[in-house]
Amino acid sequence: CTGQGECDGYSGVYLCGDDGGVKCSADYSGGEETCNRLDDNCDGVTDEVCRELIYRFVGGTELDRDHILSRFPFPPLPNYQYEGVAFSIYTDELDGLTQFDAFSRQSVSDHIYTIDSAEKASLQADPDWLTQAILGYVGASAAENGTIPLFRLAKPALSDHIYTTDAAEVSSLISSGYVLEGTAAWVWPVQ
Repeated sequence: CTGQGECDGYSGVYLCGDDGGVKCSADYSGGEETCNRLDDNCDGVTDEVCRELIYRFVGGTELDRDHILSRFPFPPLPNYQYEGVAFSIYTDELDGLTQFDAFSRQSVSDHIYTIDSAEKASLQADPDWLTQAILGYVGASAAENGTIPLFRLAKPALSDHIYTTDAAEVSSLISSGYVLEGTAAWVWPVQ
């Protein structure tokens, strides 16, 4: 067998793994996982110890719905309900990752999260939008190791943007009047 991750190219034999499954002995030659965008411990997952979970919340009214992403598992605003863990992202800037910024709208309850520099400039120039924070760092393309697409949808009648990695949820949202705006970023699935 051949190792994976940083153990790729090493030959080994199949052994019983710690989880009772079969594992290539070459994969035991990996080191401790560090935040360097490599699979240091040769488990097939890159930098799993370096990313944090992002949580999704919903609030507002039927006429002014709002979805918020947060690095914290408790509602960021009063009367917002926890919807679940959405995905994971890096919290530290590493080479090749892109800053994922959060913006909030003042006139209605709406939040936009973006990596697009032109969109960021447009939102920063609009007095109705406030820069909130750097949510974290994400992949800018599908080529990023282990990423999945984070879809952005909008429902103009509600001034609401929603973000999801779930293709079935995308279909359901489209059938309820949301419009798919595209892929906002490339994120990592929940481990």
